[in-house]
Amino acid sequence: MFKPLIFASLLLPLAAQADIKILQPGEEANCQLIKEEVCKTTSKDPVKACDEWHQEEAEEQGADAFLMGTMEQSSHRQPSLTGAKTVKTTRITATYYHCGLAKQAVQKVVDEAVQESAAQVETDSIESRLLRLNSLKKKGLITQEEYGQKRQQILDEL
Repeated sequence: MFKPLIFASLLLPLAAQADIKILQPGEEANCQLIKEEVCKTTSKDPVKACDEWHQEEAEEQGADAFLMGTMEQSSHRQPSLTGAKTVKTTRITATYYHCGLAKQAVQKVVDEAVQESAAQVETDSIESRLLRLNSLKKKGLITQEEYGQKRQQILDEL
């Protein structure tokens, strides 16, 4: 039996705990497809088990996001010590993508740092501004080119 996964809202809190983002349908349009995988579990909470499995697998594949696909459930009888028991197996498909989310996160940090820096420009001395700019460059939050451009702007104010 096939069911589209409509439980994305249930997965959002889990996604917040990991570096790998769970995409909503349509968000993958600007991303590069890496791979599609199927999680197979007999867990009592298959959504949680497969979400964790897909998080780990996506990270191993170098993905920064994945899109949950379909869920298939099947049952079969299995011998046990007390006779036979029914085992329910769930398969959840996910497609892994590289969306450049790490670059976006770095750019957000840089933008926030630049905005914060701009707010303090009036009260800071040229020297302290240059030191803060150098610190951003050393931390890898801005490129050499961005550093050079901003440094020249500061020096032009002299």
